[in-house]
Amino acid sequence: MTVCYQIGADKGWSVISYIPDRSQSPILIECPIPFLAAGNFLSPKESLKDKWIETFRETKAEWFLPLLRRMAAGEQVSLTEIQQAHQVARGTPLQRTEDPRDLSDNDNTSNA
Repeated sequence: MTVCYQIGADKGWSVISYIPDRSQSPILIECPIPFLAAGNFLSPKESLKDKWIETFRETKAEWFLPLLRRMAAGEQVSLTEIQQAHQVARGTPLQRTEDPRDLSDNDNTSNA
């Protein structure tokens, strides 16, 4: 089981999650593909690449980008700070979920 925090989601089932137990690649971006849901674990720096920025917009997760930039620069950003930023930006608590998969040491969700 893995504890995840939902950073953003859209109606097309794309989801961005933060997984605090994954120090190197704590960002999980899962996007629907016909007949196969695929996900990628990314570092904060990788998450800021142009190809992912639109996913942050679509999932209403732009509020997380300043925190990602700080993480990518090597700064420690606490879960409490992420929760507070979500509360301010979205007006709701950050959603905590428990994924039954062990996502602690995978490169993508196809081998989870």
